[in-house]
Amino acid sequence: MSEADKLFEELGYRLLPKDEKNKGILFHYIRNSDLSANESEHLIFYSNKTFKCYYTYCSFAKDLNEKELQAIYLKCKELGWI
Repeated sequence: MSEADKLFEELGYRLLPKDEKNKGILFHYIRNSDLSANESEHLIFYSNKTFKCYYTYCSFAKDLNEKELQAIYLKCKELGWI
């Protein structure tokens, strides 16, 4: 497990298994949201060196805290993006 994966785990995220239908997704982290029982928070790293964060079933963007930004930065370094 990478250092970024450990940090994501400490933050309550779990890494979803790779889905063969979504070949462009490198890593997909998810955790339950504090907004409601139906909401989940998603952090996704794509093979084209892009990143997306969002809530499931919600029309507004997910806010990131300092620890999440630190984990994202670390993952980007591990992937060789920066």
